[in-house]
Amino acid sequence: MPGFARGARARRVRGLARRFTILVAMIIAVGASVPVPASAQTPSHTFVTPGCAGAPTWTFAFPLYFRDAHGRQLDRERKLVEVLPRIEQFASWVGEFSECGVRASVDVYDMADAAWPTDRRRPANVSTLLENHDTAFFMYPARGDEPFVGQTDYSTAIFPAPLGDPGGQPYPITMVHEWLHIVHSFCTTRAGVDWPRGDVHADFASYGYEQNYQGALDFYRDLMRGSVPENGRLLGMRREQWSRCGTPTAARDEVPAPSSAVPPSGRDGATGSGGSSGDNDVRPTPGPPSTTTGSTTPTRESPVLRVAGVRRRQGVAYVRGTIAGTASGTVSVRATYRLGGRTRTARRRPRAKAGRWSARLRVPVRARVLRVKVTYAGDARYEGESISR
Repeated sequence: MPGFARGARARRVRGLARRFTILVAMIIAVGASVPVPASAQTPSHTFVTPGCAGAPTWTFAFPLYFRDAHGRQLDRERKLVEVLPRIEQFASWVGEFSECGVRASVDVYDMADAAWPTDRRRPANVSTLLENHDTAFFMYPARGDEPFVGQTDYSTAIFPAPLGDPGGQPYPITMVHEWLHIVHSFCTTRAGVDWPRGDVHADFASYGYEQNYQGALDFYRDLMRGSVPENGRLLGMRREQWSRCGTPTAARDEVPAPSSAVPPSGRDGATGSGGSSGDNDVRPTPGPPSTTTGSTTPTRESPVLRVAGVRRRQGVAYVRGTIAGTASGTVSVRATYRLGGRTRTARRRPRAKAGRWSARLRVPVRARVLRVKVTYAGDARYEGESISR
């Protein structure tokens, strides 16, 4: 009997062990299907700018909070479906807008059931996130009384997501807007960048951009290419300035001079007044000026080879300009424009007389973002450029 009892106990122990093993396996399987929160420092998704090899890469941490400490709750599954493609679009735009002057790598953290701290502007782990990233973006359930759709303290940015609003913020254009404020603060002194009046909040309609969503995209694109025209100059971040600036993580061992670009308040908000939700990323400004505009911007070695004016009428761009003194010779005029989502080109080779030249180029009425460049025929070291919209 004692031997039988010992055998029965052994069988019970082995049975319990098998059931315990099965239970542990079930727990592991269930746990594997739940996204790891950002507190574990494991991103659920990473989006990287395609191509642009060798360009400086800004790294972003982007925790997504779906509830806050006061019980406000976003539909997590629906919001993930909405916001993940937008973050991917943002990463793509960084390279596209800058013509591969810079790249983005965005680590997205699904915060699952973690609560956004409503008693302060940033969560406690922001310093931890910035140890391995250049900046951090945060999405959280909107209180409903925020006077902005995005806000930055010039090192991080927050985006309130409206409750029960399918398709609501954050949008890629809002991400670009807030990030450019961070870039402005970090890069102005380091890279010697000249910005338009008002920098990211410039009245872009006064520069010839349309006062709508597409106009805002065109302005940010030119801002990131250093081609916003102002008083005969092209302003913004040029390709070589992106390289010169680098990134915050790469510059941690440096001690750059403090930038005077940061306002004393140390905070910016992209307001949500005026226009549709897609236009909320810029402040409302007067309507666009006439399309008969021409900003003269001589470049490189010859200040007198330039585009003096551009006038568009019924599918034709009338372009005029000057060359050195009263010289004569042939110049090459090239117009590029956007039509149907594609970039197209028109060219002419007019002959200059008495220091002046003119050309007519066919540019469809529906064309957008017209750029006209002139060079001496056969000698591209000397050029002038104008942008008309």
